[in-house]
Amino acid sequence: DASNPWIRMCQFGFGGNLKWMAILACNSLCDPNYADMKKNGGIPLKTTHLLCGTATLSYMAENMGAYWANNMLSKNPQTIANAWFNAAKQQYHEPLTSPISGTVIFRVTGYPECMNDTVESNTAPTNPKSNPTNLAKQDSQVYP
Repeated sequence: DASNPWIRMCQFGFGGNLKWMAILACNSLCDPNYADMKKNGGIPLKTTHLLCGTATLSYMAENMGAYWANNMLSKNPQTIANAWFNAAKQQYHEPLTSPISGTVIFRVTGYPECMNDTVESNTAPTNPKSNPTNLAKQDSQVYP
C-alpha cells in the first residue's frame, strides 16, 4: 500500500515474556538518537529487560546469533550484554564477505537492575513502563 513502510522504535511491540531483544541493524541505538529516545521514553522496553543494538554502523554476519546464544548458554555463561559484545567481537574478527571500515560499537540499554542479567539469573524491572526514561547503557567497541 502507499503507507510508510517504516515504524518508529517506540511502536515496536516489546513486552510480555520477552526478556531480551537484539536488533542487528546499523545505528539502531546511535547517538544522538539514543539520547533523544531515552529522554522521551521512545525505547519500547515495557517489561523487556534489555535491548541490544549498535551505536554505529554494523555489518551483517551469518554467525552472530549463534555466537550470542552460545555465549549466553555455555558452561561459563556470560551476561546478556557481554554475550552480545563478545559475539560481535568473534564474528567481526573472522573473515567476512565484505571488508569492515571504521570503528564498530555495540550498545546495550535497559533497566539498570537488569544490566547483569544472565539466562539463569535475571532481575525483573522494578518499575516497568511503556515509555521508560530511567535507562542504563553499556557500550563496547567490537571492531577493530
